Amino acid sequence: MNFKVRALQASEQTHVVGLMQRAFFDQPFARSIYGDDRLTRWTRLYDEHAEIRWHEYPVTLVAVVGSLPVGVVLASPPFACVACKRASEIPETDDPVAALSSEFERNVAAVHAAEPAHAWITKMVVEPALQGLGIGRRLLDAAVAAFPAGTPVLLECEPQRESFYLAAGFRRRRTFPDPAGPNAVLLRYDTHARDER
Repeated sequence: MNFKVRALQASEQTHVVGLMQRAFFDQPFARSIYGDDRLTRWTRLYDEHAEIRWHEYPVTLVAVVGSLPVGVVLASPPFACVACKRASEIPETDDPVAALSSEFERNVAAVHAAEPAHAWITKMVVEPALQGLGIGRRLLDAAVAAFPAGTPVLLECEPQRESFYLAAGFRRRRTFPDPAGPNAVLLRYDTHARDER
């Protein structure tokens, strides 16, 4: 059975939150932030992703098999990068879990500030049992293609994911501190390079 990529429908948002929860559940950053207790981590990941402000990400695409979402990518367009826009809104907090997230958000905003106006891919996940089937690459290509030629597209990832994005035409810009794990990698794709891939 093949999959297709299309815009996320509002009725699929709850399912996609669960998809993100499953995809991030065993990731090192999730363990670092939410701990080893699996029930706590499961619940906190769901709550975190249930708070997504979908309207801020006009490029929200899903990969579907039949009508079932099996992957998702969320992106904000040029001149409307959510990380940059929220930089002044990042709260100070005494909650150690929230403090890790806030510190990471501040670090992301700082590295974005050194880049030209850009689009931003904030999340991209594929159902864990279906990884390796080309779903992620199709989602990534569709997100990049949604932006006008000449648009730099930024994303951040953990070091173990960098090779996937490099193979898709992204280039490493720098690393920066991630309080929940090893240094994160800032990557950029220049859409004028689309035809050269």
